Formats: sequence, C-alpha cells, structure tokens
Amino acid sequence: MSPRWRVVLVRHAESEGNAAGRWQGQSGAALTPRGHQQAAALATGLADLEGVTVVARSDLRRVAETAAPLLARTGWPEHVDARWRELDVGCWTGRAVEEVRRAEPDRFAAFRSGTAPAGGDGESLPDLRARLRAACEELLVAHASGTLLAVTHGWALRAAVAELTASAPGAERTDFHGVGNTAVCTLVGDALPLAVTGYDDQSHLPPELRSGRQRVGA
Repeated sequence: MSPRWRVVLVRHAESEGNAAGRWQGQSGAALTPRGHQQAAALATGLADLEGVTVVARSDLRRVAETAAPLLARTGWPEHVDARWRELDVGCWTGRAVEEVRRAEPDRFAAFRSGTAPAGGDGESLPDLRARLRAACEELLVAHASGTLLAVTHGWALRAAVAELTASAPGAERTDFHGVGNTAVCTLVGDALPLAVTGYDDQSHLPPELRSGRQRVGA
C-alpha cells in the first residue's frame, strides 16, 4: 500500500542574494537568470508527480518566481502561507555571510546553537522550528492524504524536515545539511514522524545548474 502522505519540500532557485553570498532573510530578492533556468527545469522535473493535492509556498518573491513555471504547467492548487518564509536574520540582512562569521563569531555561534536570534534582533532557530511545525501540521490536517508540495527556503526547509521527522515536537535534529537551489526533499509515512526517502535531490537539473551544499546563508 502507498503511504498516507508524501511531502515534497523544495528550496527556491538561485536568487540575487545567493549569487552574491549574502544573507537574504525575509527580503524580496529576485531570481538570477540562472535561477530562472533552474525553475524551468524544476517544472519539467516535477510535472509528473502523482496525487498532488496542494502547492504550499512562501510569499517571498524568490519562491513565487520559482513556483510560477510549475504552477503554470500543472494547474495544481496553490496555497500562499507566510509561515513558509525564510528565517528572519534581522540586521544581518544584506550582509555577506562570511563577513558576519568573521566579524561576529560569538553572536554567530550563539545563533547556530539556538540560544540567540540571528543578528541579535532576528529570529532564533527554535522560533523558526515552531513556526514551521505549525505550518506543517496545518498542511497535514487539511489534507488527509496525497502528495503535499511546499516551495520554501533553505533554513525553513531544514526546519520543516526536522519537525516532520522528529519523534517529539521540537526534538533536536542536527543531521540535515543545507541543500542546493531547487533541491527536492521527500518524506513519506502514515503518521508522524515521517521517513526521509530523498534529500538534496537535484537530478532534475542539468549538471551545470546544480549547486553544492549551502550551509549558512539564508
């Protein structure tokens, strides 16, 4: 028998901030030309997914531009939800990722440990986990079965995977690395916790459009 749910999580395509190596957070960054190519390839690669009941997505521009070709091709129902937004990085928004790590090592370490918010005035990783847990639970409750697709951001995707696979809400999961642009992560199961059957899958992209792990930037 097929599992009750298949949850497919997708990171957005390459944005201007990704290309520049800068923290984007919840800013309205657009896709690069390379990103638009990735979005087109994603639409081709996912168009044959069976049983899709909804496409949930962040309301930020880089996600909207990523999802648009897929939605236009398939006509799948769309659900825009701000809870699928990226981590709010506060005053780090627009700054180079490596510059922040060098200039603020203690604050960066506290953020990564979950004991302080990003930038000191942004969102903490536990807060992000709680936000994504609520979004995931609502999605599962609203759709009793089927394939649920969510297009989101790097940190948000990892938070969603952690919450969907944890045996208890908020349980620590540290084994999920950053994923490339338009990477696909698939989880299946009849009840929580779900099982990961695919992670950082970029097989829909030609080799020249694939990206390595991006562990830090948001």
